[in-house]
Amino acid sequence: MTKLYAKYELENAEDIFSLLPDGEYELVIESAEEKETKSGGKMISMRLVVPSDADKYAGAGFYVNYNVVNSNPVAERIGRAELRKLFESTKSEDVDELGELVGKSFSAIVGTQAGKNGYSDSNKIKKYV
Repeated sequence: MTKLYAKYELENAEDIFSLLPDGEYELVIESAEEKETKSGGKMISMRLVVPSDADKYAGAGFYVNYNVVNSNPVAERIGRAELRKLFESTKSEDVDELGELVGKSFSAIVGTQAGKNGYSDSNKIKKYV
């Protein structure tokens, strides 16, 4: 009987959830939804992925959150400013619903954010290109 690990060739499987190395990437919005924050505010949460036709890191991705309603006015201002940059880089200023953003692509400089409060390091958008 063949062991499942060997049957599915898991020793060769890539970890698409590992961090992307810092650099410039073409990214696609895979999902976008409004969520409630722990403090009762609102954020837009998106999963961004490297397109499947990319030479390297195809399918790898990460989540970004944009505070749009927050009791901290600075956090809200930063979140809205970053979301504006995403809308502009995807030419999406006229969309009516978050679902319309899914499938839109854009270029960005991706960096690594150090983990805190027990969370591991994660990718983040450093600049929209």
